[in-house]
Amino acid sequence: MYIRGAPNVNIITDHKPLERIWQKPKPPLRIERWGLRLQPYKLKITYQPGSENPADFMSRHPSDNPVKSPGTIYSRTDKTIQKAIEFVRTGQWFKIKNITDLEIDIEELQALRSISGELVTYGDTILLRDNRIVLPSELRVRAVNIAHEGHQGITKTKAFLRSKIWFPGLNDRVDNAIKDCSACQSVTHTPKELNR
Repeated sequence: MYIRGAPNVNIITDHKPLERIWQKPKPPLRIERWGLRLQPYKLKITYQPGSENPADFMSRHPSDNPVKSPGTIYSRTDKTIQKAIEFVRTGQWFKIKNITDLEIDIEELQALRSISGELVTYGDTILLRDNRIVLPSELRVRAVNIAHEGHQGITKTKAFLRSKIWFPGLNDRVDNAIKDCSACQSVTHTPKELNR
């Protein structure tokens, strides 16, 4: 979407064989299909060794300083998650009706209560549904955006998210994100109405 129609697009790669991929006289069918899909684009592939490639810096220069996971920090500040962790440990879900703190989402706690048999805690800050992290509210939009980066469809985006995380309303959040994605809408086929 971003490069279609651009006069020249330079792709810099540290994968040397990619530079000559289109020069083979009879490439495999898979590569021919790639070529057909890429015909509308004016691409120039340039090889640059990984040691000189700035995009490859992070894999070649890992940080020596351990960084706390942002998810842990957000979980500590998410009062709803913290209250759910407390209820998972004590089993006192009936105390939801006594909560007066406006920063705690009662509706979300009720949703967590309905699956309380599947919830476990890890440490003091992480709530899990089986083996998936119950994501704090501040990270949900970001997680959906990351899962949808490749502009996969609704089904694949949901499946990817469900393999790693869970939170109440995940399906609706993904549906809305994809419905609002201009790149996805530009390639979605809408059925034409029949003239009667």
